[in-house]
Formats: sequence, structure tokens, C-alpha cells
Amino acid sequence: MTSYQYQLAPDGSRLPDDHMQHASVMDPVAEASLLAALDAPITIHRVFVELCGNLNAAAVLTDLGYLAQDTGDDWISVPQNDWAERLGLSPKEQVTARRLLKDRGFVEEVLTGMPPKLLFRVCWLTIDAAIKAQAKAAVKTRPLPVYS
Repeated sequence: MTSYQYQLAPDGSRLPDDHMQHASVMDPVAEASLLAALDAPITIHRVFVELCGNLNAAAVLTDLGYLAQDTGDDWISVPQNDWAERLGLSPKEQVTARRLLKDRGFVEEVLTGMPPKLLFRVCWLTIDAAIKAQAKAAVKTRPLPVYS
């Protein structure tokens, strides 16, 4: 028995290790399947959810930001099946999210090459301006407390 295999009593205390001998042990194939399903969480910047007003668009923008940082390139190529795999977005959801990002000026797209390849560029200056505008609006609706 490894150190992470233990059970808790109803009161939250740890049961003795010999109690585990009577507990059912997960099949190794089932355990591997569960661990594969829990591979990596989808991380989304909260500020992008606020800016985009759409969770899928915020997920795409966050992903593009990470990819831009990793590659160091201005223009990034992301195949449709990559977003389907990493973010769980269908092709239709991807198109809707990309349209929203383009309409807000957060992302530029260009189709280039043969065969055609879709490239993306994150417009960080536009995003920065939108974050600052959002912060100003938040201060107006919720002024800082005045201490006397």
C-alpha cells in the first residue's frame, strides 16, 4: 500500500492502514483511464472572461496568449483540431469565439500559403486599452472608500 492510499472515517480522521486491506482497489486499467481523463485542466484568464463576455472566446484568447509567449512569434498557427483537443471546443464554437475576438479587435487573422494556413495575432495594445477602460468603469460604479 502506498502512502496516498488511505480512507477517512465519517468524522474526518484517518482510518488505520489495515482498514485499506478490506477496501476495494481500483483496477489499474480503470485508474490509468481516470488519470488520462484528468490530464490537464483548462485555464482561462478571468479578465478575458470579463472583456469577451464569453467563456469560449476567453479560452481561445488565453490559449493564443500562451502560444504567443511559448513561440515568441507574432503570428501563430493553431489547427482546428488542436483547440478541439485542448479546449474541448467544437468547430462551430471556435468560429463563434474567433468572430467575437476579431469584432472586439483582440485578434487578427490572416490566411496564407499553399495549402492555406490560418494565422492569428493577439492585439495586446487593444486588450490593454480594454482592461484599462474596464478598470475605469469599475471605479466609477464602485468608488474607493474614503477614510477620515
